[in-house]
Amino acid sequence: MLKMLLSTARTLSSALVATASVVVLGIGAPTFAQGFEVVRPFDRDFVAEAVAADSQAIAVDDDALRVLRVGKTYRIEAFPLSMFDSVDLIVERITVPTNGVAPIVVDAQGVEQPIVQGEICILSGSRAEDPNSSVFLAISEAGFYGWIDSSESRYYISSGPYLAGLVPVVWDAFGPANDRIQATPLECIVEMIPGLDTQTPAGTEASNLLANCRTIELAIDTDQEFLALFAGNTTAAYGYVQTLVAGTNEIYRRDVLTQFIISYTRLWSTTDPWNAGNTSVQLTQFRDHWTFNMNA
Repeated sequence: MLKMLLSTARTLSSALVATASVVVLGIGAPTFAQGFEVVRPFDRDFVAEAVAADSQAIAVDDDALRVLRVGKTYRIEAFPLSMFDSVDLIVERITVPTNGVAPIVVDAQGVEQPIVQGEICILSGSRAEDPNSSVFLAISEAGFYGWIDSSESRYYISSGPYLAGLVPVVWDAFGPANDRIQATPLECIVEMIPGLDTQTPAGTEASNLLANCRTIELAIDTDQEFLALFAGNTTAAYGYVQTLVAGTNEIYRRDVLTQFIISYTRLWSTTDPWNAGNTSVQLTQFRDHWTFNMNA
């Protein structure tokens, strides 16, 4: 039952919606700048529709992304912002925190099956010349989504809906493209659920790297319609879930010293239990199901 999350995500996706390689010095020797290995996995692509919408299409070198190591910081050279402008980024490859429980999908026989998890590359950091800026890039089978945000400018990156098969584009959030690129409006009706308890439960204190950051375990359940948005591709659907949680964590860690840990994810390839005629009642069904069947 991810309609609320999807609605937020669509806004984020629309708001977030190359053949290049590691720069080498000599043969096989990486180049370093300011102590960081320099890579160039992104380049400009030419797509007429993107040009017409005042945005810049992005070409992605998947092989160059694949070799980036989790926990290591890199300097991304010349990330395209427009036809003529680009920016260097300082980013670290990160992962989405989980408690180790594998995501599942309910099949046509009502049996829960493990989901095959695909590759996902999540990069977090800042513009090279502005350490106070924010950069988030997530590339998975679901698509390419992210942002480059600073006090002076904001750019969104999105490949749009999975079924549309679009190339990723980057655009100025305050430029003409923001009026030309369609975004799904935000819709949240959780507050309409009768008897909703809005009190926030106490979280647990994180340790090690997140010693000063509160963690919240997040169980994610969806509906059949959500998986249909990805043509039944469970790997892509879960990649999108990971993108949402990772993007949310970027904001929550910064603003409220809190991050989410995925404790459970369930997709539905068959009819889900939320069969009421409107979303408000479906959310009530969702709450009751989790209360009585999931010990929540």
